[in-house]
Order: sequence, then structure tokens, then C-alpha cells
Amino acid sequence: MVEAGEHIDDLMILCRADITTKNEYKVKKYLANFNRVEEAMQDVKLRDELKNFQSPVCGKEIMEALNIKPGRLVGKIKKEIEEAILDGKIENDYKQAFEYMNKIKDQIL
Repeated sequence: MVEAGEHIDDLMILCRADITTKNEYKVKKYLANFNRVEEAMQDVKLRDELKNFQSPVCGKEIMEALNIKPGRLVGKIKKEIEEAILDGKIENDYKQAFEYMNKIKDQIL
């Protein structure tokens, strides 16, 4: 998947087109296998995106805006912002994240 890069969709189409058997059982089996592979690739892609996801407001900005020192509170605020984005409460946008931080700061500090 990584090596195919942007050509992965073309590769999957080519693999599907390469099924040349007239045996209906085998065709169904192979197509089901391709569907499983595509689902697994989508799952890997989503997990990678989530793993690389970070708050639009960085720790340094949180410390400066709220006048706090490095530590657990900074991480807690970042996590709250990230969860709000993932839950759909706010967009993955710097301005909305910053406003949300100011909204929740009193609950955390």
C-alpha cells in the first residue's frame, strides 16, 4: 500500500480485472477477498490519520494564552480540544480551537 502510493486505486482495479476464471464460485471468492483488503486498507489509513492528528493550538500557545507553566494541565487542555474536534463539537480550525480553549479553561484550571 505504501509503495503503490497514489496508484493504489489503479492497482486494485487492475487486480480485479485480472480475475479471468469462469468459475462463479472463485469469482465471488476473489471479489470478496478484494473487498476485505480494501476495507483493511481504509482502516489502516484512518488509524494513521488519527495517530497523526494534533490540536491546531500548540502547547506553547496554550501556556502563553493561559499564563501557565509546562505540565499536565497543558496536555489536558490539548486533549480536550482534540476530543472536541473528533466529537464534532468544533471544527479542526485554529480560531474555533482557541475559542474552545478559552471556554473550557476555567473548568480545567
